[in-house]
Amino acid sequence: MDPLPMDPLQEMLSNAQRPLPGSPELQRLLLLLDGADKQLRKTESDVEQSQLDSGQGRVEYFEKLTIGSGAAIAALVSFLGSHSATLHPRWILRSSLILLGLTMLAGLFRNFRYPNYVMQIRKISWIRSSRYQQRCKCDCIKANPATQIDIHTGQLINIAQTIKGLEESDVELGRVVKEQERKGERLRKQWAYAEWFCLASVVLSMASLIWLALSNF
Repeated sequence: MDPLPMDPLQEMLSNAQRPLPGSPELQRLLLLLDGADKQLRKTESDVEQSQLDSGQGRVEYFEKLTIGSGAAIAALVSFLGSHSATLHPRWILRSSLILLGLTMLAGLFRNFRYPNYVMQIRKISWIRSSRYQQRCKCDCIKANPATQIDIHTGQLINIAQTIKGLEESDVELGRVVKEQERKGERLRKQWAYAEWFCLASVVLSMASLIWLALSNF
């Protein structure tokens, strides 16, 4: 009695799990595809994690600078306001207050843009991983153009149409990556300029206050 024929989907999965004799190139491509799948899953996990901890690190440092600048302004207004007429030169006091205010604004803006930059970098990494995964999948299909079955639907795959779709998707993903990289670079410049401006402002304001103290006390 002839054995019952194996289900096509089960046969495809079985073939994918055992070495294919005489097809070292296909085995290599399948390994690359598996690595791309793992990389994609890891990147997706990193994107989720970055949503939780993107506010940490250097953001806390500039948060402290912002709070410190606000406290310094409050101290100057409260304790030196009544004596401002006796302080000379008076423009130093005004300059210090203005610089401290600019420090607060720059620190707030920097901390507002930096998490967006982190998320943008994660997004670019995720798109690149997706593109690499699709390239590996396309290479595997080209290396083994025999009849294949979609593991998700159980239907036969149109090889030519699938390859064409993957190649078109690769071109589109390449365009998206370049566009997202330009956006990421704009975000990087924004928080970097704000960071340096914040640091320069706080240094100048502290130097002005020291000068004022040395000139009057």
